Amino acid sequence: MTHQAARGEILPVVHLPAGRLPGGRRDREQILREYIEDRIPDATRDGDMWAFRLLTPPRADYYIDPRLREGLAWWSQFAGPVLIRDIPYALRRRPGVQVSLSDAWTIASWSRLLAASAIRQVPLVVLHADDHEDLMSPLLVVRNSTLVDLVSGESVQVDRPATIEAAVRSGAISMGSFIVPMLAAGHEVHIRHLRYPTSQESVPGRYRLVLAYEPDTLLAAGEPRPIAHIVEPDASLEHDQAIAGSYTLTDKLGEWLDDMPVDALLLLHVDCDYFNNRYDGDSDWRGHTRIHDPSEIEVQRRVEELCDAVRSLAKRPDDVTIALSPGFFPGEYWQRTVETLLRAVTTRRRPQSESPARPIAVRLEPGKGSPGRGGGRDGEFWHVYNGDRRAGSVWINQADDKDLGEHASLVIELNEPSRGKGIGRHAYRLATEASEHDEIWLHMRRSNIASRIAAEHAGFVVVDVPGRRQLVMRWRRSDS
Repeated sequence: MTHQAARGEILPVVHLPAGRLPGGRRDREQILREYIEDRIPDATRDGDMWAFRLLTPPRADYYIDPRLREGLAWWSQFAGPVLIRDIPYALRRRPGVQVSLSDAWTIASWSRLLAASAIRQVPLVVLHADDHEDLMSPLLVVRNSTLVDLVSGESVQVDRPATIEAAVRSGAISMGSFIVPMLAAGHEVHIRHLRYPTSQESVPGRYRLVLAYEPDTLLAAGEPRPIAHIVEPDASLEHDQAIAGSYTLTDKLGEWLDDMPVDALLLLHVDCDYFNNRYDGDSDWRGHTRIHDPSEIEVQRRVEELCDAVRSLAKRPDDVTIALSPGFFPGEYWQRTVETLLRAVTTRRRPQSESPARPIAVRLEPGKGSPGRGGGRDGEFWHVYNGDRRAGSVWINQADDKDLGEHASLVIELNEPSRGKGIGRHAYRLATEASEHDEIWLHMRRSNIASRIAAEHAGFVVVDVPGRRQLVMRWRRSDS
């Protein structure tokens, strides 16, 4: 039995034994809310059975955002008209780039890439800029070694896009569970999660990504559903768990993009609630202890910083997905954010030289500073060498200002041929290690993303100094 939905979609109806759900409405709705994501569950009594459907939200207030229609007006010009009921289905594809309203469609883009790729079982590196982990269990079970959609009853294969897209449309794969099917299909997945600011419950670091199975509680009670766990690198695994890859959480752009492997598919995924997650899908968002709601200026600054970081990648991403997440990322920011991101990921880079790169062997040699260049009181100066070639210089001055007081301020200056080769990150680290100072500060243009990334590698962190136009960063020996 099926039911007609918005935009011609046919909604499957699943019949459940009466004992699966309580008769009381309040208890039944509580169970369904905990079981379902992204859809409105509807269960009506049909004799001695329950007729269960997943409906798309019909009203704008489901998405909380009072300026949702402002975002949808832009979307209608960008990708075509969309009704409230059609929000879960809305997306636009370009070669190598997908923009969607619901983040669930991210896996559909990955599936298309896998289907078109001649390489099988290649590791996947997911550059995941998001305010959430998205590692929830989808409404899929394993039957006869095959993933099955619990809503439609159809098989799901990650390298067959039609089956993945059907599972997204049915609601079996949601905006919080689109990564797990890749793990369940046997793919090695390495997630680089950029989250800013990180919540207190999530500690930045490197972890293992583990695949496990848990029994379903409703549509296929007792059957195994895949789920992912993040565990410590040395944690022992239970008998039904298997290592599926790795998970790295950071709030530093440099760490996010560090040491990109060359033998993996690179998947750039940006959920725009990374920049601002004002509502977090909750009408009671004002009562949250953590509200991620930076200003419009701050949102755009973060968007531009991420774009600069992506442009710095030596390897172009094999796939790019952008999700707007209605009810999380405010509608008034949609247009400018997407347009800025698309310019960054679609701009062609100049071809790199075919000549092999020289190995990096950075060292510092102490030198005699001059006034303003490490030659004053408590100043320090070093020449920077890469192998036998002088690459520049780095120095520390004793500075004083009204906000920071007296402090050690570091400056690095590289020759033009030595820039863009990773020398700076080594020079920053070596200078802090060689310095007599236990606390060192940096001042740089906010647009100088390359220097910021290099400094973050050396352990510098951004410090918010109200009213400062420049970016301020600090390194402490005790934190290194």
